[in-house]
Amino acid sequence: MPWKVSESDAFIKHSIMMKHRDTWMWLAQVATALIILIMASIHMWVVLTDLPITAVKSAARIQHGGWLLFYLILLPIAETHVGIGFYRIGVKYGVITKENRAWYKRKEYALMGGFIFIGLITLVRFMYLPLHSGM
Repeated sequence: MPWKVSESDAFIKHSIMMKHRDTWMWLAQVATALIILIMASIHMWVVLTDLPITAVKSAARIQHGGWLLFYLILLPIAETHVGIGFYRIGVKYGVITKENRAWYKRKEYALMGGFIFIGLITLVRFMYLPLHSGM
């Protein structure tokens, strides 16, 4: 992972020159990892400092805590990171080859979309979950 500006510049120049999509996917995975590092730390701190974890507390956080936007950002970033990771592991270990790459990409996009959809349904459900104790 390039840490210095000069390394980043060289990486970007070479990536443009090679026109290699998988290299750009690696860079996207690095970027999402850095965002997840910060956002997941915040999420875990908030959740673990208010134990036990319950649906009512999660719903209250979404409804009144201003966390909806936070999770709307974290959800696709985390799923993109995982999706790229699975794809790269498949390529690395030879499961995904040049011949079957398009098929695996379609399946991975469908899985990513499905998990994002499930996450959005969960957030919508938390928006409308009653917060009174007589659930």
